[in-house]
Amino acid sequence: MPRNAVLFPTLALLLFAAVWLTLRGFRDSASLPEIVEIERPRYHLDGANWVRYDETGTPLFEIRAMSVDYFDDESMQMQKVSVQQLGGESGAWQLTSTRGEVPPQARRLLLEPDVTVVGDPPRQQGPVTMQAPQLWVDWETRQLTTASSVAVQAPGRSLTAVGMNADWTGRRIEFENQVNVRHAAPR
Repeated sequence: MPRNAVLFPTLALLLFAAVWLTLRGFRDSASLPEIVEIERPRYHLDGANWVRYDETGTPLFEIRAMSVDYFDDESMQMQKVSVQQLGGESGAWQLTSTRGEVPPQARRLLLEPDVTVVGDPPRQQGPVTMQAPQLWVDWETRQLTTASSVAVQAPGRSLTAVGMNADWTGRRIEFENQVNVRHAAPR
């Protein structure tokens, strides 16, 4: 028997086995779940109280949180958040939420879920309470904004809407879409 007659089928069989093992390895690794690495905070604070001042040294806002996680990308995650003194002495609102988040390099805070906003804005007859699933607090523009649904209660009136924009003083509040107002005239 010629030597090539044995060598050629053996080489073909080894080549087939190598290809089969290689392709099987790709299939097996593709079916493995991807390992997700969880980013750990750089700092963790319990019972934090954050006061930000404007250029004149007046408090711009005060945020209290049960805990704050601060990350390398300058983002923050907070639990049980309360925003006080929003806008210093001229501010009208106090906000509470289960969670708060400052995205990387952002100049605003996202509160969610179940945000409650309470205040006594100028030109109103009594306190106003707003509820929203999420709300942005922007300290550059000094605005409260949401694209979510909003429910508002005040003495003798209520309002529902989708989307809201308000300044920190409470002098300007705009409700954007699907606005439904109920007003009971005073007796």
